[in-house]
Amino acid sequence: MTSTPRFITIKAPGNEELSRQLTSLLPPDAIQSNRAAIQKICYKCEKSTEDLKKCGKCKAVWYCSEQCQRADWKNHKPICNSADPEGFVRLQKLSQIFMANPILMLYIQKYCALTFGLTDSESDPNQPRRIFVDIGIEPVDITKCNQLFCTNDDVPTPIRGMVQVTTITKHPESELIPEDRMVIWRHSRKQVCDDGQDGEPVILVEYRLRENQSTITTAVTIPPPVLQMVRERKPYQCVSGIRGQFEKAMTEDNVLEMLNMMIRQDKRNQFRLQTDMVTSDIDIIQKIKQGGELSNSMKRFLLKRNREDIYKPILACSQSLSA
Repeated sequence: MTSTPRFITIKAPGNEELSRQLTSLLPPDAIQSNRAAIQKICYKCEKSTEDLKKCGKCKAVWYCSEQCQRADWKNHKPICNSADPEGFVRLQKLSQIFMANPILMLYIQKYCALTFGLTDSESDPNQPRRIFVDIGIEPVDITKCNQLFCTNDDVPTPIRGMVQVTTITKHPESELIPEDRMVIWRHSRKQVCDDGQDGEPVILVEYRLRENQSTITTAVTIPPPVLQMVRERKPYQCVSGIRGQFEKAMTEDNVLEMLNMMIRQDKRNQFRLQTDMVTSDIDIIQKIKQGGELSNSMKRFLLKRNREDIYKPILACSQSLSA
């Protein structure tokens, strides 16, 4: 039988204190109201109205009329035929809750500013940019994550899970951004310029849950206060029961780690990002130790495991198993 290693965790405020802090930053109804305010546009004519209807098959895009839907069918058909409606509905719900949370989106904005060098004087706000945010569902209880990854023990289900960002990658500069995504970028860029904020870059953020499912794309602006934070590069102040107080520099990897830790510390689910893990979520973690070809989702989990401090015991466990 494989022993269960102890876990090193970054020490967080107590549940009561953390709950108070989150409530002061994010009122209870903020996520719901922000989610309702997320603007959608017709994928053909770029019109934004309250009467948009989803594609009935894939539920991944919106149209203002049947005429626009028919006119866009040539472009949309390949995506529609390969879609997983049930998985997409799940991604849609979780990504919208994520997008409606200004605390978490600040980390995404910082990441964008870092990875695209938006604080550089020669950075052009009129240049379209795109990132892919890959999310996974992991156990809220880190010891259950260890059980799934390192042992053959049966883990009782259901397992309470939470959203975690596994990787963020840039759209290759050598490739054009697809036109159906550029529709969103142009619409958002026009809004920014109409509001007199033409110096603010607009970034396309595309959320993915599985490689064989549709994605959710939104546009995020990077306002001056965020750019100033990135210019200052103040390190994150961390506390560990083992390492004591220490600092983490504001790097892309550390911004991602702090984002995930923020979600992990939300024990009361004030962010609404907890959900029961389904079989495919569990398999991504559990089947890695079986060997064989790894899916992209498995590879992304391994990248996250190697990157973040909280997984060091799991990393040590996997190294001992392979020795």
